[in-house]
Amino acid sequence: MSRPIRFRGWDTVHKNMTMDIQDDYSVGEWAKDPRFVLMQFTGLCDRNGKEIYEGDILKTSWYNEPLEVTYLEHEFILKVRGMVNYNYVGFDNFDNSQDFEVIGNIYENPVLLKGEGEDE
Repeated sequence: MSRPIRFRGWDTVHKNMTMDIQDDYSVGEWAKDPRFVLMQFTGLCDRNGKEIYEGDILKTSWYNEPLEVTYLEHEFILKVRGMVNYNYVGFDNFDNSQDFEVIGNIYENPVLLKGEGEDE
């Protein structure tokens, strides 16, 4: 699958997201600075047309818990919250990203991933 390669970045000091970092120089500068966390575009959009990036939190009709988009071993996967642990499901298991809705991300909305009784 061919997809545009672009990134967004989380500034850990100023606590804000910078969208659409595309040029190689900027990506390189952000990657060198420990203050920033880069997240890559998956090439997919949710049912509302919003681009899905690494670090996004998704809602879907087939699972009650929020899903976290992460990158592991050269592919984007969904981190699925289980009873005790996390399981991983590859995006390639889905015919259509239209079943997903981006409801936040792990930096601006971490509470979306907390279960009942978990500390903030």
